[in-house]
Amino acid sequence: MSEQLDELLAQRQTEADKVIEVDEAQIKLVIFRLGTEHFALRGQQVREILPAGEIFYVPGCPDSLIGVINLRGDVESVVQLDLLLQRGSASEACSGGFILLTQASAMRTGLLVDQVEDVIDLVESALQPPPDTLPSPLNQWVDAVLGWRGQAIPCLDAERLLGDYRTRLDNQG
Repeated sequence: MSEQLDELLAQRQTEADKVIEVDEAQIKLVIFRLGTEHFALRGQQVREILPAGEIFYVPGCPDSLIGVINLRGDVESVVQLDLLLQRGSASEACSGGFILLTQASAMRTGLLVDQVEDVIDLVESALQPPPDTLPSPLNQWVDAVLGWRGQAIPCLDAERLLGDYRTRLDNQG
């Protein structure tokens, strides 16, 4: 009886020592907060995360374009993301925060957010399709949802978001 138990335990230990390799694509996500809501952007669309310093106002720009910054000698525009997502108003502009320097849809701009919460790596299959219940207009810019700290976090498609923004700017001018 003891020999059978030892053999069974040895067999289970051998099975437990086997490593199963899963060859699945990994993605990096930047999770951030706008007010009380959390969102994510794909890491390949975020070039840099900067603390929001001095942003210089540019007269005549749309409300969502709050100004420009000097980044190592280059001028970069800064867009207030909650206004771009139509989730706030210009009078609610956040002070401080972070700038996600983003490049997508042939447009390079900084997105002003309240807080960067996390930068995570996960397997691509962890992203789920967005639910049909997402409010408009947010539903047109969310391409996936991920579970993070017990919450469903919408993952924004920067290509669509900045493409739509660029089209709106072109139509205004």
